[in-house]
Amino acid sequence: MKKIWTMLTVLALAITSLSFVNQAQATGYTLSQVQGHNTSADCWVIVNNKVYNLTNYITQHPGGASAVTNLCGTNGTAAFTGQHSGSTSANNTLTAYYIGDLIISDTTAPSTPGNLNATVISPSQINLGWSASTDNIAVTGYAIFRNNTEIATTTSNSFINTGLTASTTYAYAVKAYDAAGNRSASSTTISASTLATSSDSTAPSTPLNLTASVISASQINLNWSTSTDNTAVTGYAVFRNNVEIANVTSNSYQNTGLTASTTYSYTIKAYDAAGNRSAHSNLVSATSLGSVTGTDTVAPSAPSKLKAEKKSYQHIKLEWKKSKDNVKVTGYAIFQNGVQIATVKNKDHYTVNRLTANTSYTFSVRAFDAAGNMSAESNIITISTKNQKPEARHEDRDDDDDDCEINKSKNYKSKNLINSLEKNLKKLSEKKSNNKNKD
Repeated sequence: MKKIWTMLTVLALAITSLSFVNQAQATGYTLSQVQGHNTSADCWVIVNNKVYNLTNYITQHPGGASAVTNLCGTNGTAAFTGQHSGSTSANNTLTAYYIGDLIISDTTAPSTPGNLNATVISPSQINLGWSASTDNIAVTGYAIFRNNTEIATTTSNSFINTGLTASTTYAYAVKAYDAAGNRSASSTTISASTLATSSDSTAPSTPLNLTASVISASQINLNWSTSTDNTAVTGYAVFRNNVEIANVTSNSYQNTGLTASTTYSYTIKAYDAAGNRSAHSNLVSATSLGSVTGTDTVAPSAPSKLKAEKKSYQHIKLEWKKSKDNVKVTGYAIFQNGVQIATVKNKDHYTVNRLTANTSYTFSVRAFDAAGNMSAESNIITISTKNQKPEARHEDRDDDDDDCEINKSKNYKSKNLINSLEKNLKKLSEKKSNNKNKD
């Protein structure tokens, strides 16, 4: 106790050497950061949730350095207040070495991931997707569980599980976590079975003409020519920097969440239901737009009043109320079962194609601006496609061909043409008859 008293006395004499620079630059520190400064050459001490750098004082302590070094890297509140509680002089002395406040540990877990879904790709692959969680600070990742065992972590809200066994059922769940290590409750558990092995050993043709379009500082869009297969092409695997990041059924992909001013390389592989994969497409590289100092950092408002309409057993039309932005909304990202499937510009509707009959899907929409700021998610809706009926199949069409009236239009045109021909024949017949009468 005598040594501590002596230390504080000397600290009081050192008040004239206050470090105003440290005060001006004060910030916050975690307990783990303080614990890393635990030597006589680098000594930080916590007192009453404030952090002090006592390194320069150690050699000035007339009672010996140990009285200070014993507290380095620790919370010295108990030792300090036990001897000098209420001492204005002692507190004023410590102010000279103040560098910041102690950041109280985060104990709030993220929200539970929602809408977990599984898509069976092949006899050896199942893809997962889910709605993003929220946190009081930030969600830093997700833990993937298969058959109650944690198998991986990811920073995105999707996961590609490969190397599976054919004709096997797997159960999946997901937990979100933050930087403090807090984990959410487990999502709902879903099960999916891999496809059976097939005698088909012919791979699809290689995707051609892969192109990349830079949209913003955080988004690059890809497009390519469709592949062919002896049976049917069921999807495409998207590779970024030689790592498979997504699977899509269309010949386009929107890669979001990228880093500004960064170059990315892409290739595509086509695959069929048997799991046969084509060779890699041509490789393309693209660099995301750069971030400019003072650029727009305000995200658009969330799209609202999202609704869905069943158009057929393969198509669902989405409509929403447009978002607003401090500059301008440049487009909308469409999410199916938690996975982005498309983007549209300056539209408040989109028709989702190539769906499965009598199947339930969840959809949501997010707006974005030219700076790449993405809005919060719209309301999430769940809708099932119609049952398949023995009727003429409508081919996939552009988003604006929402009424699927192609066949009807052709029928109308045919009827009009027949009526026109009949009228012309009737006129010719009457004219001929009149000429005969004149003769």
